[in-house]
Amino acid sequence: MRSADPPVPRCPHCGETRAVEPIKVWGRIVEWYCSVCSKSWKLEAESMSIKTWRQEFYPVSAKSREAKQAPAAHSLRKWLGLRKEALKRHGLTLDAGALLTAPWACRTERGTMVFEIDDRTCALCAVHQDDDFGTPRELRCSKNGACPLIALRRGLGCYESESGPYRRSPYNALIIKNNPEPMIRLLSHAVRKEQKKKDEEREPEP
Repeated sequence: MRSADPPVPRCPHCGETRAVEPIKVWGRIVEWYCSVCSKSWKLEAESMSIKTWRQEFYPVSAKSREAKQAPAAHSLRKWLGLRKEALKRHGLTLDAGALLTAPWACRTERGTMVFEIDDRTCALCAVHQDDDFGTPRELRCSKNGACPLIALRRGLGCYESESGPYRRSPYNALIIKNNPEPMIRLLSHAVRKEQKKKDEEREPEP
């Protein structure tokens, strides 16, 4: 049985209620429109989608001090937020490494990009990437080999495969197939190594 529409709200711009009408996409209210002042506004739940996703999966920047103290864990948390059930919970979709507002929330076919999954939002890149501006941004991490993902992949960056960059690789699985699982598995291994190293550093010397 279809649920009833919510009560008509008061226009936040002019205070009118009688001239307020819902805007529906696929039978769902996504905005309200006031014909008195000719202005519209989104439902709070939809406009907050990227904010609530960040709170759960990306609470601090990849370049923050907190993220750099445990970069693999920070990265894993972000990638766990790319699973379908997590995106659905926050009203987001994933396309070619970008988070989009769900199409019904912005009246466009694909949605609006609100977050990118790349080296700029990766704590491991923030820690280990070279500042060699003569090298393409996505290739800098493989030059110094310090990223733990390169060690786990026997000398290959997360975007590389034995046949070359941007082919069959954990990162490319997200870009081509919207599949975060290969990178989640890789980062899970890196987190365990990261934690093991911290535990060893805390152990008192005999």
